[in-house]
Amino acid sequence: MPKEGESPTLRELGVEDVAGYVTFIRERAKLTDQAAVARLIGTLAQYLTPPLLGRLERVYSHIRLVARNLLSLHKPPLDDRRISAIAEALTEKMYVHGHGIGRREASQIGLDVQELTEEEEEPIWALYQAYETIFRLRESRDIEGYFPTAADTYELPDTAVACIESDAALDAFVGTVRTQRIRRIPPSPTINVNLSINFPANVQPQQLPQAIQQLMQQLLQQAGQQINTLVAQELQKQAPIIGMSASLVGGAWRKIA
Repeated sequence: MPKEGESPTLRELGVEDVAGYVTFIRERAKLTDQAAVARLIGTLAQYLTPPLLGRLERVYSHIRLVARNLLSLHKPPLDDRRISAIAEALTEKMYVHGHGIGRREASQIGLDVQELTEEEEEPIWALYQAYETIFRLRESRDIEGYFPTAADTYELPDTAVACIESDAALDAFVGTVRTQRIRRIPPSPTINVNLSINFPANVQPQQLPQAIQQLMQQLLQQAGQQINTLVAQELQKQAPIIGMSASLVGGAWRKIA
C-alpha cells in the first residue's frame, strides 16, 4: 500500500476502487452530512492526482469497449441491450477479479450456457487437464512464495501464458516469468563495510614469502566478492518492501505438440 502523500499506481487500484470508497462512505458508513461526505471524498486528492484519475477512467472505458467488441462476435448476434447488460455485469458487478462464474450464474448474467452430455464431458475434462499441465494451474499463485531466499528477483523459465490449438498442432506463447520485490531505497543509506589488513610497523608486505603474498591476495579477492553481498544485505535491511512486480520476458510462440 502507498504511504501517506504517495500516489498509488494503476496496478494497485481501479475505477471500481474509487467508486467502492464512495459507496462505503454513503451506504456502509451511512453518512448523510454532505459536508462530511465532501471532506472524506476530498481526501482522495491526497493520493489521486487528476491525471491519474483520468488514466483510470480511460482504462475503465477501454475494458468496457473490449468486452463489447468480444460480445459482438457472438453468433448469432446479440442485441445491443443484452451486450450492454453482460458487459456491465462482467466489468462492474464482479467485485473480485478471481471470482469464478458457474453455469447458473453465467446464465443469469445473460451468457449462453449449454449443458454437456456424458459423452461430451469426458473429452472436455481431458482438455482441461491438458491445459492444467501446460499452464501449471496447480502451482501456487502467491508471488511471495517465489522468493525462498533473500534474493529480490525470481525467474520461472518456460512458462506458457497462452496457446492456440487445432487438430494439426498445439502452439503456446512461452517465456520467462520474472517477479521482483519493489523496495523503497532510503535517500541516504548508511552502509559500513570494514576491510583492512594492518601489518606491524617493522613488517613490509613485499618482504613476505611469495606463498604468503599469494594467500593474502586470494583472501582479499574473496573479501571483495563478499562486499557486494554485504552491501545488498544492508540495503535490504534499510529498504522496506513496498510492492511486487511481475512480467513476461523473452516471450515467443513455440510449437509444443
